[in-house]
Amino acid sequence: MPASAGEAILGRALGWTVVAANVGIVLLLVGLMPVAVGDGWAALELAVFGALIVAWGTGTWGAAVLLVVRPRHSAGDLLAASPAGDRELRVPGSARSSRAQALTAATWLVLALLGAILASPGWKIVLIVVAVALTFAVIDQGLAARQPRYLALTATELESGAFGGAAAVRWEDIESIASRQGPGGQLVFRVQAKTHAPSWNLVSRHPWHRVRGSFDVEPLSLDVDPVLLGAVLFSMWEDDSERDSMSASALATRLVEPEWALSLVEPPVAAALMRMYRPERKPPLN
Repeated sequence: MPASAGEAILGRALGWTVVAANVGIVLLLVGLMPVAVGDGWAALELAVFGALIVAWGTGTWGAAVLLVVRPRHSAGDLLAASPAGDRELRVPGSARSSRAQALTAATWLVLALLGAILASPGWKIVLIVVAVALTFAVIDQGLAARQPRYLALTATELESGAFGGAAAVRWEDIESIASRQGPGGQLVFRVQAKTHAPSWNLVSRHPWHRVRGSFDVEPLSLDVDPVLLGAVLFSMWEDDSERDSMSASALATRLVEPEWALSLVEPPVAAALMRMYRPERKPPLN
């Protein structure tokens, strides 16, 4: 199951090709820098060319994060991050996608501003408009990068730290869980709480990413197989016995062992998820 929109559209093989091609472009641009210096380019022109190299490099890293870089937790990692006892599993996450996109937007912003100095009046206006848009992108991803990513599962509730903030809700107060396009190019599991759910609790840390009554679980940020994570979420939401017998050690194993996880899936939605997508058999790039 893809973890980002780009991965869903391109697939992992083509994603690798795109990243490799952009690495080649960066190396080509670096190789052309001495030629530009030798040809006597002006200092500002060299600054723009250098900014282009940096921007293309950070953009390549951002694409790699969205398309191919997939670190994975072990069961031991998950249990080490969880509280003592066996009644809560905590999955630590990373905001590297937001950091990569914030850095990419910032370097392209610098390039647009430098280019506006050199450009003709018509292009100057275009580049200033681009710079304004990139400024909002830097702020957007920068705010998101400050938000801790995590997932906490207990027998009674689901809690998630994602792009816009942190939220928690009891399992019985969940209206739906569905795969959706989330912010920052990620594919997420969107958890919709029932109207006026008494257990609903949201702490929003982003001024313009506030979704009423719902929150996201981000597989890309959590470094676990999206299919296995979805199966666990659906199973615990739909089946009371799954929650009653919940143990952190068993959940940790289900998030990293595809064969065992597949053998335990019974609820119809989770089974449909497993039929639609193939779990990872080998860990992707670490």
